[in-house]
Amino acid sequence: MRKFSEIIGQNAIIDHLQNALRTGSISHAYMISGDAGSGRGTIASIFAAAMQCGDLQEEQCGDLREEQYGDRQEESGRSAEERSQGSGMGAPARIRPRLLEPCGKCLSCIQAQSGNQPDIITVTHAKPNSISVDEIRRMRADLQIKPYAGPHKIYIIPDAEKLTIPAQNALLKTLEEPPEYAVILLIADGTSAFLPTILSRCVILQTRAVEEAQIADFLQRQKSLPPDQARVLARFAGGNPGKSLQLVDDREFLELRDKTVDFLAHIAKRDALQISEFAAGIDPARRDAVLTFVLMWFRDVLLYLSVQDSETLIFQEDIQYIIEAAGIIGFDQLGAILDEIDAASRRLRSNVSADAVFEVLFLKIRAEYRRRT
Repeated sequence: MRKFSEIIGQNAIIDHLQNALRTGSISHAYMISGDAGSGRGTIASIFAAAMQCGDLQEEQCGDLREEQYGDRQEESGRSAEERSQGSGMGAPARIRPRLLEPCGKCLSCIQAQSGNQPDIITVTHAKPNSISVDEIRRMRADLQIKPYAGPHKIYIIPDAEKLTIPAQNALLKTLEEPPEYAVILLIADGTSAFLPTILSRCVILQTRAVEEAQIADFLQRQKSLPPDQARVLARFAGGNPGKSLQLVDDREFLELRDKTVDFLAHIAKRDALQISEFAAGIDPARRDAVLTFVLMWFRDVLLYLSVQDSETLIFQEDIQYIIEAAGIIGFDQLGAILDEIDAASRRLRSNVSADAVFEVLFLKIRAEYRRRT
């Protein structure tokens, strides 16, 4: 069963929901807003299961960096030396906040895990682009029936931004005078589509972008990915853990990464025909990805040239080629290459031929290598 401790980067939301569970001050309406893949739906389902659980468990999290839970200084009575004990010289202190988690063993949790908990209802909609007033009216009618067993009757509304105005007005009547046992969880990609009266009656919980380091660590733990691959996927995820998981299964993306890195590692030796063929072979849907790979590669070269340290490199698996490139080109050449990458990005957004943009970019990069040798 999913747990709060598995959610990364959303500590403010988790803290709020944990406080509600501990105090019993559960609101009748929550709106969890954010991009798909940010964890909003998972948070809603865990919170729903926890509200209905017959045997909530207080559990310790695994190791968490102090900056992840910097506001949870439950160990304030201990010295800084004691708090950092075991974390390693110079490493951030680690603390283990305790979280209330659904037990996963009671009847309610077993039903919730299988999607059959009778007092946790997901509101579906027939039309892909809207949630109609009739669908909300059916929810309101069902809401009048008291819970079968648990203390709450919970309605989860995915894609809540698709509620039509009449549907929102129908929902408003419930939010204004909800039954004592009612809890409505709206999952939305933003708040702009909602009436102010709806927003004023909801607790708004906004997901945030997750740091790359947290996503990379998450991928290493959950998917057993090597560090360099996890860092690459974390960079492309744009702060969205769900997107990083999609990329894990995207074989074409991983193959593109390997192909691009191999091309860049030997670009000084490529002839004009090879460069032209590589540029022409870039999938139009993957152009931004290729350009990002190029930028990440030369960022690594610059970083190694600056500090001679491989620990913070993204492409650690290809360190020998990074070192080789750093021995060929200097800071002036890298500055010129980074300027060309920026110019190529601007040209891709205009009407210039993409094949020509990449061909010119790679030819200019090769010229910078040859200018140094």
